[in-house]
Amino acid sequence: MGGEGQLLYPNWLTRFWEPGLTEADVPYVTPHSARHSFVFNLQAQGVEVGLLTKIVGHTNAQVTLGHDTQAVRGGTDAVAKLDDAYRLEDETLQF
Repeated sequence: MGGEGQLLYPNWLTRFWEPGLTEADVPYVTPHSARHSFVFNLQAQGVEVGLLTKIVGHTNAQVTLGHDTQAVRGGTDAVAKLDDAYRLEDETLQF
């Protein structure tokens, strides 16, 4: 894809990242956003924080928890409980 010399971040974006996303036919996201999504999805699948910390190269799990993850386990149960709490019975609907 042309170019000579040191590969700098802006060059990498335009020479590799953007064309790769275009070829894969996916919307543009920044590498930073892709990294956060990667970690978030692994955590949602049950991968332990200690392993995630090693994968992303953080020095300790607190950094990973503070920057890349969110509480996702039990989210489906929480949404179901909210649905139950706010569900109206058919007979209570009066127009």
